Amino acid sequence: MRLKGVIDEGMPRHRSLVRDRASSIAGEIALPLGSWYVAAKHALEALSDRLRMEVGQFGINVVIIQPGIIRTEFGATSAEQLRDFSGDGAYRDMANTMANRVEIGSGPDQEGSGGEVVAEAIRRAIEADLPDTRYAVGPMAEHMLRLGRTLPDRAFDEMVLGAVR
Repeated sequence: MRLKGVIDEGMPRHRSLVRDRASSIAGEIALPLGSWYVAAKHALEALSDRLRMEVGQFGINVVIIQPGIIRTEFGATSAEQLRDFSGDGAYRDMANTMANRVEIGSGPDQEGSGGEVVAEAIRRAIEADLPDTRYAVGPMAEHMLRLGRTLPDRAFDEMVLGAVR
């Protein structure tokens, strides 16, 4: 990330900026069969946290948007990939259950939120004098994050695995 030049050139003109990072609740809590996605989102969360420390002195607020279940094409794509890559073999039952749950949550007219909840969180962050560092949005996002932060790891694992068995 080439920040030095951007900060040196741009900060004299702009004393208060907000930079949002679209992450996911998966940046903090891990669900089965999505290690690659969880790892990428966890890395984005860590990068954003450090970036906030580094550029805050220049009036740049870095905020993390953590969507839960959002109605997008991601659900259909994820379900298809779960079945393609894990639909046979040792993870077959879990993969099919996970794929079904993803489709139920993120398809049109399903329990997921529309993208407007993400846009609203970004708007709130931009308009705030001192934005929150994180905005959890969508069904179950805050609830799942709270459970992930407070339950012992094995209890959280059992709760999640119980939902996909």
